[in-house]
Amino acid sequence: MISPHKVLAVCACALAIAIPATADISGAHIKPAPHPRTQPEKPPASKNKAAAARCFGRIQFVNSGEDFRVKIIAVGIADLDAKLTPGVANKPGEWKIVDSAADYRVKIISDGVPDFTIRFTNSIPGLNP
Repeated sequence: MISPHKVLAVCACALAIAIPATADISGAHIKPAPHPRTQPEKPPASKNKAAAARCFGRIQFVNSGEDFRVKIIAVGIADLDAKLTPGVANKPGEWKIVDSAADYRVKIISDGVPDFTIRFTNSIPGLNP
């Protein structure tokens, strides 16, 4: 007859061996991906600033085929203060609106993720800190 101590020892060894194997097979050590709703909706500010810094010159507003998706804000700090100018626009934030031969094509959006945000100004245009 097998002693109860041997049965207990065999069960303990079997349990010790089976638990790590089960954990590895089940994928318990793998971190699940975050839920899509927890993902940030806005790209990091550094990407917004880089896109905003490149957008100046002759600008054409379009409904499709855009180079940049832009959201206009009235209150708060935008990535770029844009000033419409009739002359040469050669600094970040200076925009000359054209119908053709544009440097950049911009789509104004109200929903979704913009490449950067703008606020129109009559004073000094440019990037905001």
